[in-house]
Amino acid sequence: MSLNPSLNETRERLREIILNYGLKWDEGINPNGYVPKWIFDLREIILTPEGAKLAAKLIYDKIKDLDFDAIGGPSLAAEPLVASLLMYAYNQNKNICGFIVRKEPNNFGLRKKVEGPIKTNQKVVLVDDALNTGRGMLDAVESINKQGCQIVKIVTLLDFLKAGHDKFLEQGYHVDYIYSLEDFNLELNEAYEYGEIKELTEVQDNNIQILNEIKGSLNDEIIDSQLHGNLLVVALKNGSVWCFDRETSIVKWHLDLGESIFAPMLIDGNTAVVSASSGLKRSLLFSIDIDDGKVINYVRIKGVLYSAPAIYEESYLIGSDDKKLYCIDKKNLETIWNFQTGGAIKLKPIFDNHAIYLCSNDGFIYALNFDGELKWKKNCGKIDVLPVVFEDRIMLKSESDVVFCLNKHNGTLNWFFQLKNKAFDVKIFNSSIVVGGLLGYLFFLDIDSGKVRKTLKISNENIKKIEASDDKLLVGFENGKSYNVRIT
Repeated sequence: MSLNPSLNETRERLREIILNYGLKWDEGINPNGYVPKWIFDLREIILTPEGAKLAAKLIYDKIKDLDFDAIGGPSLAAEPLVASLLMYAYNQNKNICGFIVRKEPNNFGLRKKVEGPIKTNQKVVLVDDALNTGRGMLDAVESINKQGCQIVKIVTLLDFLKAGHDKFLEQGYHVDYIYSLEDFNLELNEAYEYGEIKELTEVQDNNIQILNEIKGSLNDEIIDSQLHGNLLVVALKNGSVWCFDRETSIVKWHLDLGESIFAPMLIDGNTAVVSASSGLKRSLLFSIDIDDGKVINYVRIKGVLYSAPAIYEESYLIGSDDKKLYCIDKKNLETIWNFQTGGAIKLKPIFDNHAIYLCSNDGFIYALNFDGELKWKKNCGKIDVLPVVFEDRIMLKSESDVVFCLNKHNGTLNWFFQLKNKAFDVKIFNSSIVVGGLLGYLFFLDIDSGKVRKTLKISNENIKKIEASDDKLLVGFENGKSYNVRIT
């Protein structure tokens, strides 16, 4: 931003700061007791030097031509705004006083409801950080009227344009604001026209066919199955690993690890990397020779290993419910380093030549350098789909069905897209972001803006997984069927 930014530049800079630091995902509590999909924490913005300065400049522009004597608002949120506005106005050669309206007067001292050098018959401006239900501001209006003062304007940094706004209009007060929810792409009620795919090519998965044949003999829940040449390696929840010949379905070997398996396996060359855990909050990580089923090596790790391992050069990266990411040497399975997060790690870590990206159940995505040191972290709520890195961006989908696009170098928010219904997978396809969701809907988002390019409906089944190639999508459904979808 320039040294003397215009109002438009100032407004856009403050909006950017609010998006990155003042809009929180899957945090806090609603009045009804539920965790909201999103919530604003504007005090985290207006209690910083830059945020206070930008907000003061924008609000002052709304009131600079008015005839008034004082600026005030309800405690607690208005306090930093009032202080920064007084200083900004003073620097513009306008000498005005401020006041704060308490929720309740103290039972000691002067026991005032309105604090500050405000006098009867003065003209005042009321400010606040956000207007939703309007309860706090309505109380401030009542208190100021009792003081015998005239309210000439009400200005809020963010107006939800809901019940609070309407109440003030009914009472004859004009409410001005800097931002509404639309400025943050929130609660937009857009209608989409869904195109239909007329030709789908069903894809037969030989792996699934073999699994169906052998399920009866396994007699337990299958956690993961992976191919290795002509072999199919299957991990069961009861802690056993089986290896089958794909052509004959004959058992080549099977191994009982003595613990429960919760996480997917990793096939690394001729080695199967399998984690098994007990109820004692500890795990064993095994490397198993796929040819003969013998354990090559194993190591004990604290916590239950929930994430699939990832290979990084000569090490494995794996997450645990003890809130740590472990970097483990492939040869001896010794821990090289670990990184502590604030929640369990259930998604496989991913990486590119820039960083390791790690999603934790504390609602943050972490970017680490390759020595396990933090580069940045960003709150996006709990991420439930493996992130996708594309050029200088990283895409994520939260449990709240919001798709985020972040700058992979510093974690700043490029854009987000709220789905109306449940989403299950996110992939990159022909420089678009494809989101697969409820009842067979596909959304194609512009990778630079997050705007919807087109939407398709391909069935009435829920989409479970998407795989993208050059000219078509392989879409898997909850009913077990998969289809090739050619996109024109």
